[in-house]
Amino acid sequence: MSLRGTFGSLALFVVAASSVSAATITVTNINDSGAGSLRAALAAAAAGDTIAFSAAATGTIPLASTLTVALPVTIQGPGAAALTISGQGTIRVFDVVAGGGLTLSGVTIANGSTTGTGAAIQNAATVAVARSVITGNTAGNGGIANLAGATITVDETTFDTNTATSVGGGALINFGTATLTNSTLSNNAAPINGAAINTQPAGVTTVINCTFVGNVSASLGGAVSNLGTTTILDSTFSANQATSGSGIATGNSNVTLNNDIFADGSSDAINPVGSVTGSNDVFFNNNSASDATGYSTTNFIAATSEPVGALAQNGGPTQTMLPLPGGGAVCNGSIALLPAGLTRDQRGFPRVVDACLDVGAVQTSPVTVPGLSPWLLGVLGGLLVLLGMRRTRSA
Repeated sequence: MSLRGTFGSLALFVVAASSVSAATITVTNINDSGAGSLRAALAAAAAGDTIAFSAAATGTIPLASTLTVALPVTIQGPGAAALTISGQGTIRVFDVVAGGGLTLSGVTIANGSTTGTGAAIQNAATVAVARSVITGNTAGNGGIANLAGATITVDETTFDTNTATSVGGGALINFGTATLTNSTLSNNAAPINGAAINTQPAGVTTVINCTFVGNVSASLGGAVSNLGTTTILDSTFSANQATSGSGIATGNSNVTLNNDIFADGSSDAINPVGSVTGSNDVFFNNNSASDATGYSTTNFIAATSEPVGALAQNGGPTQTMLPLPGGGAVCNGSIALLPAGLTRDQRGFPRVVDACLDVGAVQTSPVTVPGLSPWLLGVLGGLLVLLGMRRTRSA
C-alpha cells in the first residue's frame, strides 16, 4: 500500500474513532450543581462532546462560581429567550482556558462580574458564539475578553447593556483574533476607548453586517476603539456617544471602513479625521464639517436626511435598523467591496437585489417583478376563461 493510502486509512480511522467517542450529555435542570446540572455536564464531558438541554431545563441557572471549560465542548441551548446563565452580579460566567474550546448557541449570558477581563466569557483558546444574548455583564474590560493568541467568532448575537469600568470594550475587548457578523451591539458603556469594542495593539477585529446603536463612552470611541487592526464592512452606526469619535476612535491607521452608515453621533464619527481607509460610507448628523468631507474616505455620501429608521425587529434573530428612502443609504453601496462569499444581510435576507447594494447592515431594496409579455398575458387570460367555463358547467 502506498504511503498516501496508509495515511488516508489512518485518517479515516481517527475520524471514525472520534465520531464514536463523541457523546451528547443532557442537562435536565437549572440547578447550579449536582446531578443533571450544566456544571455536572461540563465535568463529565470529554473533548468533542455536546451538551444539550431537556424541555425541563429552561429558566435561569444561578451560578455561585465560574464555569471553567478545559476541553473543546459544544453547548446547544434551547434559545436565548428560554435559558439564561447568570453570574448573579458576583462572578465571571465562563472561563475558557488554554486547551479548552467552546461552541455556544441559544443562550443568554447575563450579570457576569469581574474586576478583570471578560465578565461573560474569558477566552484563552477558541470560542464560537451564535444566536445568543450577552447582557448586563460588568468587567474592568470586556463583556467578552478574547486574550492574546485566542480566536473568537460571533454570529447573530446581541450584546446589550454591558459595562466596562476600566479601559473599554463594554461588549468585547480583543487581544487576539475576533470576527463578528450579523450581530447588534446596543447600549454598552465604558469610561473611555470603545463602549462596544476595544481592539488592543496585537488584536485583529473584523466586523461584517453589524449594528451599533446607543453605545456610550465618557471619552473617546463611542462604539469602537482601535489600537490594532480593525475592519468594519456593511455595518450601521447610530446614536453612539463620545467626546470624540462617536463611531470609532483609533490610535493608528489600521482601520478599513466600507459600505458603513454613521448617523446621529454626539461628535465626529471618526477620530482622528483622516486616520482611516474607506469607501461608500454614509455620514449624517455627526460633526457637520467633517461629515461634509467624509473623514478622508472616498465615494462617501454626506446625507441630507436621516438614513436609518429606529432599532426594531425587522426579521432575523437580532434587531436592526432599516435604511430609509432618500437618506443616502439605498443603492449607494459598492458591490465590488463586499467580502467574498457574503450573500445575506444581517437579517439573512439577500444582500444584493437587482444589482443594488444598500449601505449598512440591512438590504431593503424591493425585488422587481418582471413584466409579462403580451403573448404570456394572452395565454393566462385564455386559461382563466377556460377555468370559468368549467366552473359554470359544473354548477
